[in-house]
Amino acid sequence: MAGQGAGAKFRQTGHVRPAVFVSYSHHDAAARDSSSALGDYAWFSDNSDGKTHPVRTKKPNAFGLHDLHGNALEWTQDCRHETYENAPMNGESWETKCTESRRVLRGGSWNDDPGILRSANRDGGAPGGRNYGTGFRIARTFRL
Repeated sequence: MAGQGAGAKFRQTGHVRPAVFVSYSHHDAAARDSSSALGDYAWFSDNSDGKTHPVRTKKPNAFGLHDLHGNALEWTQDCRHETYENAPMNGESWETKCTESRRVLRGGSWNDDPGILRSANRDGGAPGGRNYGTGFRIARTFRL
């Protein structure tokens, strides 16, 4: 449902669904597919010319999603926890028992080395913080 098809269906039906930030587990599952030729899928320190690039200028993964690795760190809805102990197993964002205000950042940015651009790498960012290497992805839930 990613991409134009889901958006077109949304525009046709007129159903309004609340927009949410992508959860850590959704980013992790979608990002696992883009690992073959990193330069074909991601902007990073070796190929970015020191700047972000327009979205969708690299190949999408098998789910049709662009920019899951590199270009901009993805700010997720999940609170930053030190371990995965007691994390939700159903794909929902993890917003309970937050020990700090930071949120999980995933995927690496245009300024990161290739080894950072992997789904297992995570960092944290303050909700009010600003950074030229951080962005976010909006997701909606559709009922078919």
